[in-house]
Order: sequence, then C-alpha cells, then structure tokens
Amino acid sequence: MTLLLTATVAAAPPDPHWTERTDAELGALLTDACTASVADGQPVLLEFSAPWCQDCVMLHRMSTEPALKAELDQWHHITAHVGRYDRHIDLLKAFSGDRIAWWVALKPTDCSAAPATWPVLKKGGIEPTADKAIQTPEAVVQWLKTARGG
Repeated sequence: MTLLLTATVAAAPPDPHWTERTDAELGALLTDACTASVADGQPVLLEFSAPWCQDCVMLHRMSTEPALKAELDQWHHITAHVGRYDRHIDLLKAFSGDRIAWWVALKPTDCSAAPATWPVLKKGGIEPTADKAIQTPEAVVQWLKTARGG
C-alpha cells in the first residue's frame, strides 16, 4: 500500500502596499490625504510603484528601517500601484513621471482641485538600484526632508 501525502502551502497574503485600486479609489484616498494634510500640515507623498519593480521593492523594504519609517510618519503616504503601466498612467504622466519608482511630494491647499494641480514640493525617480546617491534609507530620508523643506 502506498500513501500519498500532499502538503498545502498557504499563499502569503498580498502586501497591502501594492493594493490594486481603480482611479476612483485612488482619487478618494488622495482626497482623504489632502483633507488630512490641510488639517495637520503634513505633506502628501504619492508613490508610483509596482511589486515587479526592483527599485520599488527595495524602497518598500527600506521603509521598515527606523530612520525612514520615522520620516514617512511625517507624511500622508499614498502608493499608486501602476501594474504593468496599465493603471493610473494619466496621473503619473500629469506629474511628468517617465518611470517607476516615481515619487511626488505634494502640499495641497485646495482639496476640491484635481491632485495633478496640487503644489509640488519635489518629484522624481527614486531608483536605488541605478542611483548610487540614493541607495540607503538615510539617502531616501534626505530626499524626503529636502522635499518637506527640513
């Protein structure tokens, strides 16, 4: 008699950092972030990202480092999962995004206005695999502090 044993491996739950959202859902999150930003003075960080992007994964891992986590706590941080460049592309282009990981630091004042019209503090590609100047959590913290004016 032969016994056949099978093992069931539970799949890891999807990382909420890369939640897939519709444009309307992302818009609602941005409006909520705007309202909070206007109330507490903390800027909004809009991160265009995807789980297949090496830079995005590296940045996400870095975000658990104490210094970067503390800095991100000074922001209303929204991640826009761009898929395979098939989601939120109009918004990415509105902020001159030509790649991911693309970050936009915003200081909204009018939450009835479209997010693409909110004042931009700083924007750019944050690519630690290619840019030696931003390969550490401390370098990312500096980028964010510069954007905040700190």
